[in-house]
Amino acid sequence: MHLKAILLSTGLITFGFGLWHVFVPDIWQWYDHIEPRELVLAVKATNLFFSISLMWLGGLNMLSVKAMNPFSVVAILSATTSIWLVRVVFQLVTPQGTEIPWIQYSMLVSFIAVFCLQAYALLTLVRKPNPN
Repeated sequence: MHLKAILLSTGLITFGFGLWHVFVPDIWQWYDHIEPRELVLAVKATNLFFSISLMWLGGLNMLSVKAMNPFSVVAILSATTSIWLVRVVFQLVTPQGTEIPWIQYSMLVSFIAVFCLQAYALLTLVRKPNPN
């Protein structure tokens, strides 16, 4: 049961992070700082691809609570756990949110928490293929 709660919550967080990222460029006025202007299209495309990928993986994470086989769940969790690990490392090496220190550290703590939950679920499933 606890694995289902982890899959649902981390799936929702991943989906929400992807959805939020659709609006980030406008909120933080990314495109005002990018030159040449042709690069704006590349950043828009990359951000959209990233956002949709996160929403897709988050949705699959939530759906995996139901009728997916253990191999599929492990594959999805491997992908999302890897993404969150990279996000933790990136936040440690090149922190974002440094203009307001509490944002920088709350992002780091949030990313670490999601990564740890995902890693826990992944390791649990790998050790015990049918946890239901």
